[in-house]
Amino acid sequence: MIDFIRLEKIETEWEDIQKECNFYKYNTPINREEERRKTLKLYKSGVSYNPKFIYRKPPNYPIKRILTFMNKLRPKDFYIEKLYYEKAQNFMLEIYSIITHNPRVISAATCLSYGLPNNDLLNKAFKILPKSFIDSSDDIKSLTNKDISEPMKNILNQIGFNDWDVAIADPMNALMFVQELDKKIYIRKDIYISKQTLKRVIMHEIGVHVLRYENGIKQSIRLLKNGFPMYLETEEGLAVYCEKKYKLLENEALQEYAGRYITANLALTQPFSEVFEFIATKLGPKIAFDIVTRSKRGFIDTEQPGAHTKDITYFGGYLSIKKYLNENPNDYILFFTGQVGLQHIPIIKSMLKDKVISKPNLLPDDVIKIINI
Repeated sequence: MIDFIRLEKIETEWEDIQKECNFYKYNTPINREEERRKTLKLYKSGVSYNPKFIYRKPPNYPIKRILTFMNKLRPKDFYIEKLYYEKAQNFMLEIYSIITHNPRVISAATCLSYGLPNNDLLNKAFKILPKSFIDSSDDIKSLTNKDISEPMKNILNQIGFNDWDVAIADPMNALMFVQELDKKIYIRKDIYISKQTLKRVIMHEIGVHVLRYENGIKQSIRLLKNGFPMYLETEEGLAVYCEKKYKLLENEALQEYAGRYITANLALTQPFSEVFEFIATKLGPKIAFDIVTRSKRGFIDTEQPGAHTKDITYFGGYLSIKKYLNENPNDYILFFTGQVGLQHIPIIKSMLKDKVISKPNLLPDDVIKIINI
């Protein structure tokens, strides 16, 4: 049985804590563009370079409040409280990574949160990675941030997410990302993509990330919008799965996802320069800089070995979701009840059976209809 009065207090307190825990700004180097230009210029001249990144000073994160919150929980008595306890632990790992910028702390914390690359998936990733880089600069990549933001706003409005917005941000490690607490999709200032890629990222960001969050809002248990612990591999893997399901996943994008997996593995033991030079021979120097910077996010001295392993979730998550749904196709809808992980599907089934939560109102099918207009 769920004590909804007790759970209401817990979830309200956790949501207040979340508001004080902005992470993305403090993992993105403020001198990213300068170091990018320097790295690419030196690479062209045949010179190896390890960027020196500078970060914003982090805020005073509510560490004591999180620890007090954890002490109030009864994880042995209530399953939902166990999940909140695990979520709070992950937040503490993220906070220590940001405030220390220590490569060992970042590597250990992210390996605990996202896992380690494994040999089986590495072999699969290497089979997808191109043998050598072919410059496709002639491809039509005509859309800038202004061309992208308006169509995305229109799609959000058409689905009924009128309180969401699209904003331009700089600097950013990713080309785009969803910030649920702000209800914003951030687009990197220097983005430059094709129309086909725009359709793909709309499915990824809106059709999965925004949609799962909004479906979670409608549930009686707010953890479905706040995100179950360790749900991110499923979140990103499902987004890639839906790109493929709706025939939006270009071969180059899958190669990049595979490249991210390989990069995270290499970065664990190698400096930026060595990983960058290898990936540049496969995906080109521009994409290589983006990918390797992501694998060293939070690092000041990128010559140090170690990795922020979040990027293994895209390729690894995709293959996990693909395998599971091939065997259990009827469970597809369950992933859209909210921000849940593959490992949480049994509890989602149980809560649906007990009518604690409801089936989702919106699915990616509702988004692809608009994308294809």
